[in-house]
Amino acid sequence: MIFSFSSRVLLLLSLLVGAFFSAYTQVIEEGVASYYNDNLEGRKTASGELYHKTGFTAAHKTMPFGTLLLVTRIDNGKSVVVRVNDRGPHSATRVIDLSKAAAEKIDLIKAGVSRVRIEVYKPDEQAAPEAVVTNPGPATPPPPPPAQAPPQAPAEPVRPAFELPSPSSEAKKFLPPPGAYATPAAKNSEFYRITSIREEGQGYGLQVGVFAEIRSLLDFAETVKQAGFTSHVLQIAQEQGVTTYRLIVGPYASLADATTVQEQLKLRNIPSVILSLATP
Repeated sequence: MIFSFSSRVLLLLSLLVGAFFSAYTQVIEEGVASYYNDNLEGRKTASGELYHKTGFTAAHKTMPFGTLLLVTRIDNGKSVVVRVNDRGPHSATRVIDLSKAAAEKIDLIKAGVSRVRIEVYKPDEQAAPEAVVTNPGPATPPPPPPAQAPPQAPAEPVRPAFELPSPSSEAKKFLPPPGAYATPAAKNSEFYRITSIREEGQGYGLQVGVFAEIRSLLDFAETVKQAGFTSHVLQIAQEQGVTTYRLIVGPYASLADATTVQEQLKLRNIPSVILSLATP
């Protein structure tokens, strides 16, 4: 089979974009996607955040809050990255609800529903190495220049030994604009009364949410409290230089006690994961 030059270029671009996303994503499921109705604007989501149609967010039945998902419409190949901050859809025939802004990115507004592929989006966590100076110059400072010498051009900044490649322009078109995942700031300030007791982890707990912002955790903690679960633990974790805040119901002395509470949470539509809180 003979390919024209333009066909070869298109094939090469397709392979490059595919290779980029294969390193950044992990497929979890395929199914039907829909999007939020405009009358839900400003309503509280399951994570405690308010829904805004201009944000790039989504509702999923099981993925932890804060997870980034790459959603690709199968029939037209268009993709968008969204952040999970809600539970749903409340239908056995659909797997994800997108915000209106995210739905527009994949041309879902007119169709209403469409089959999509959902992947966990994981930006490259490898950091560039520290800068290495290969020519530090003389040990003693050079003599001052003559009085009439023209001013010297500023020295070139020291650069890393190598730099990680940035996503290609072809791949970047799938990503929403910077700041798209940020929750709009509230108009009014809020105050919380906190009793802070630092303690060693012990027993078992039920993780009900992972958040990038402490305010989102506090909002969801109120939701959990109203459901009847008043014993909470905040775990602050750092991985690959990223800080996350985990809301844990508990602790409980035995695995059996934690399992009983997990069933109670499930009855109130609050998914959870049992964790051992003992420090390794």
